[in-house]
Amino acid sequence: MRWQRPSAEANVEDQSIETAAALIAAARAAGRAGYYKVAIVGLRGEPTPAILGRGSRTTDPLMLWILHVEMQRRGVPPCLRWQAPEDTRQQMFITFIADVLWLARGHPDHVTDHERWRKLFGYPTASEKWQRLARWLFVSGRCAQAGTHYYSKGLGLSDSQRQPLMMLLSNKMRGDRRLLNALPTYREALHRHALMHRDKSGKVAPSKIAERRAELLRLFILAGRRPTLAADFHLRLWGIRISRQALTRQITTIEIATGLRLRESRI
Repeated sequence: MRWQRPSAEANVEDQSIETAAALIAAARAAGRAGYYKVAIVGLRGEPTPAILGRGSRTTDPLMLWILHVEMQRRGVPPCLRWQAPEDTRQQMFITFIADVLWLARGHPDHVTDHERWRKLFGYPTASEKWQRLARWLFVSGRCAQAGTHYYSKGLGLSDSQRQPLMMLLSNKMRGDRRLLNALPTYREALHRHALMHRDKSGKVAPSKIAERRAELLRLFILAGRRPTLAADFHLRLWGIRISRQALTRQITTIEIATGLRLRESRI
């Protein structure tokens, strides 16, 4: 599918989708601004895994955006946060701007294929202008019914830029991530393997070994099967450094335990 510029139809804003600024204004009008302020302050003291759990459960679009902003502040890429919600267009829009925020902060000099879209990398990301432009772009893509391919082509994204994202994926990345739907099954296989090959020191339980390897499997898939990027993801998410060589050895064990051929990269 060739990328096309937004049609005139796309200039009509979809009033059913609110920018983050509009959601904040609505919260103030409803007398709930204090609730969100307390939540924002409280997040600073929460460990990252706890926030990730909240992100996977919330249906409140403003809270979802607040959680994304906190993860952005911590340098945790969108793909490591939680599964992209697709219950409503509002939630999808929040996911979309979380991806664009990551791109704008990480690639401020990026040049898009469409001149107007370049302002996403020029406007301050906290401004209403940035959010309204992002909404216009999101709605234009929905009108074209072209899916995430439309946005990625229009933004001129490379595979390496798309890899850390939650929504703007290539077909190969999306197919790889569908493997994660079977993660519980792989975890069981890893547990069986750990039971048969116990930790020689006796200090680490087989269940713990299986959980660690399941997490490495998840990160390896999300990293496009790139050991160096997977090791970087592990450091960003857990604050624990793992060498590329150590991770590769673990991937070999995971392949033996699960029957997967993970190093036959499809990306």
